Amino acid sequence: MTDEHEFVDPISGKTMTVVFGPEPLSPYDGKHGVRHDGCDRLADVSPELDAWYCTACQASGRISGAWFMDMWMTRGALHPP
Repeated sequence: MTDEHEFVDPISGKTMTVVFGPEPLSPYDGKHGVRHDGCDRLADVSPELDAWYCTACQASGRISGAWFMDMWMTRGALHPP
């Protein structure tokens, strides 16, 4: 199951989508991240920095780390079965 949640990047003002892929999730696993324009890979999220960054195209932006972690925990990603 994949969950998608829209947010507005405060730097660009663009609506972005954070994607949580199938479980189990772990940091930087490529199954979750930020979908962004012009790239087919999900950008990594660094919640502690309130930022996202794509290693494929070097795009970057801002995301609320607290909101991202709330979404992550709601999925049960920090509490795998």
